[in-house]
Amino acid sequence: MRPTIVWAFAWLLLSCVLGACAPARIDLDPRVRERLPTASVVHVVAYPADPPALMTAKAIGVGSLFGPIGGAVAGVRADVEGKELMAKHNVEDLSVQLANKLSDELKATLPNLKRAPAAPVSQEVDDLTKAGLRPFVLDVRSAGQIIYYAFNWARYRFLYNARVRLVDTEQGHVLWQGTCRLKGADDPAQSPTLDDLEAADGVAYRRLMTEAISACATDLLKQFRGETP
Repeated sequence: MRPTIVWAFAWLLLSCVLGACAPARIDLDPRVRERLPTASVVHVVAYPADPPALMTAKAIGVGSLFGPIGGAVAGVRADVEGKELMAKHNVEDLSVQLANKLSDELKATLPNLKRAPAAPVSQEVDDLTKAGLRPFVLDVRSAGQIIYYAFNWARYRFLYNARVRLVDTEQGHVLWQGTCRLKGADDPAQSPTLDDLEAADGVAYRRLMTEAISACATDLLKQFRGETP
């Protein structure tokens, strides 16, 4: 299997995980938004995210040696390299970073935010209720992958996706659901090389994460406040 075919397979799989299969937005009723500052407590839940896989040209090359299963092989190698790079730079979980950012920005609207000690066994509303997270939950799920540009293998972009919900666990109802999907800079010249990402100081790697999470948080906050069409 040629590298380009393996790359296409990996991109197709990622598109499903990070966007095409993303849940639909649910707008927040303005009347509910007005009552939120008086809520007794809003539990913040961050579901652990896998470290961003690092899909390099080398990973694709290895995958190309395995014929029909090359895409899966490349994916496994990308997962391993991504986990090692995130550990090397000691970067916090993607969902936790986004949850922290949103919590800081929502203090005025949701003054009684409280971080849940651990994520429930699943994202089902019933499991949030069984975990005793009442009356409201703000839960965060995110995922990402670092991958080279299809037309410039020397530069890397960060594909990032997140879903955030406000759940009324007493009524078993999702009051609001926001989503974001980012694909990094369109111009490869604005993105880092592999050497940049692997540099000991971790500056380029962290910047890739923080810029995406900040942009996503801004988009989500606009959705939450009803400022987007």
